[in-house]
Amino acid sequence: MKGPVKLLGVFYITLGGLVLAFTVLILCLQILQSLGVMKNDANSPGLIGALTILVLLGTLAAWFFQIGFGLMSFKRSVWMTALIVGGVLMFALNLILMLTKDKPGEVARGFTVFHTIMIAAGLLTFVILLPKSARELFV
Repeated sequence: MKGPVKLLGVFYITLGGLVLAFTVLILCLQILQSLGVMKNDANSPGLIGALTILVLLGTLAAWFFQIGFGLMSFKRSVWMTALIVGGVLMFALNLILMLTKDKPGEVARGFTVFHTIMIAAGLLTFVILLPKSARELFV
């Protein structure tokens, strides 16, 4: 059972890296717009908005990194945190996707793919961490 738990840890580390890369990309694009290198879009968040997004999503990425490295080293406190995050990813994002004014088929494909991946990550977390054989690994 160690293999799937370590693989889940690698998955969370990868997920954190992707979120962090996305936030840095947003910040870089906004800096280029502020410098006048790129055309300023009316829908862009602005430099302060991009920094706010960087802080918020950077915190989320740090949370994913903490869970990933904790799962790989089988820390007991991270086991419970991973289950809580898995529940949030599975249920909260699913509700957000269903309760938005735009139906899932009408929103941008990337938005739906992101929510589907997050819901799958939450479900995968429960499937891997809830069995007794997995709980016994965390001391």
